[in-house]
Amino acid sequence: MIDIRHLYPNGKPEAKQFDVLPAGDYKTVISEIDEKLTKKAQEANRPSLGTQVVIRFEIVDGPQKGRSVFGRYLIAHESEKAVEIASENLAAICEALGVDASQVSDLSLAVGKMIQVKTKVRRDEGYGEQPEIVGYKSAAGKSVENIASESSQDDNPF
Repeated sequence: MIDIRHLYPNGKPEAKQFDVLPAGDYKTVISEIDEKLTKKAQEANRPSLGTQVVIRFEIVDGPQKGRSVFGRYLIAHESEKAVEIASENLAAICEALGVDASQVSDLSLAVGKMIQVKTKVRRDEGYGEQPEIVGYKSAAGKSVENIASESSQDDNPF
């Protein structure tokens, strides 16, 4: 048993509340990439019902430094439109990183790479106001062609 009552001598602590991330452009680092089943796919034990790539973008400067915004991209789903949208977004991320998405065999190699994301605030009935990523571009402000020409020539597109 682990007793943590001594950490709160004044009684129950107030839960820390975060304001919704304001809409804007943020310089970020890709800090985590995971492949997960959606809740529906987990419950049915059928990955074809929903497999998603979840990318955590951590803001690296400005007043929001240290906060994160998440992108969820359905790579397998009953809805072909959902998969198409995910494909377009993942291609845009790769383009902003200076790589051809069709050549990426391990997306997790993008962890640690810088990218600028554009967000807006959307209203979600279940979760209230949430940040939503609506665009990606090179964190260095360079065109994709310049980034690609500066990359190494090994087998790793990142």
